[in-house]
Amino acid sequence: MNADGKMDIVSGCYEGFPYWIPDGFEGDGKPQMILDKDGDYMHTGKFWDPSTKKHAEAEGPEEGPAGRAYSALPLDWDGDGDYDLIIGNDKGGLFLRENVGTAKAFAFSPECEALYADDDLAVVPGEYAFPVAADWDGDGQMDLISGNKEGEVWWFRNAGKKGLPQLTKPQLLVPSSSKEGLGRGTHAQVEVCDFDGDGDLDLLVGDKYLKRENDKWDAHGYVWLYRRNGPAKAIEAAAPK
Repeated sequence: MNADGKMDIVSGCYEGFPYWIPDGFEGDGKPQMILDKDGDYMHTGKFWDPSTKKHAEAEGPEEGPAGRAYSALPLDWDGDGDYDLIIGNDKGGLFLRENVGTAKAFAFSPECEALYADDDLAVVPGEYAFPVAADWDGDGQMDLISGNKEGEVWWFRNAGKKGLPQLTKPQLLVPSSSKEGLGRGTHAQVEVCDFDGDGDLDLLVGDKYLKRENDKWDAHGYVWLYRRNGPAKAIEAAAPK
């Protein structure tokens, strides 16, 4: 949300950068590349360099599993009152770009900080990290939940406290379609909300389904509802909505 009360859109892309669309659907629709405070590209190791028109790749421990920045989540990660960026890449890695500016004058750190889950790098199993933030277990701390390339949904519990988040190893919330026996596809993207108004959080899972049989293509992009049914890991599938 910007200072005018309008909703902005922030996203990663295949090129490997985060982008920002001011005023979202109410604006002119022109995406702007988000640069760090030094005016450099914000990537997670691999990106398309628009100046040289070639792919570039950086290596180093801060890049974690190097890949393209496919998603970008605005979130006050350090509890200082402004939005930082949690970036997910196509290798499943989760990274932080801290906002070292203010809530109105963003200035993102030039350092790409790999997040950790317990003692290991925070990586979404199955690749393609698209994290969203939600207090999934109701302990007052914002967790990270992400879909992946296989169509699964994974939960990184935040066992820390405000300003000092600490992710734990990912736990599977939704298995792949092949394990469920449903017609759900891959490349899961998740939204967390109380869809049925019963006081607990449910999952909305978007998919990509593409299959060819008898020289005909079967394709869809459904949104599936998974209703919460008790504890944090007890959810059940419903028909696509």
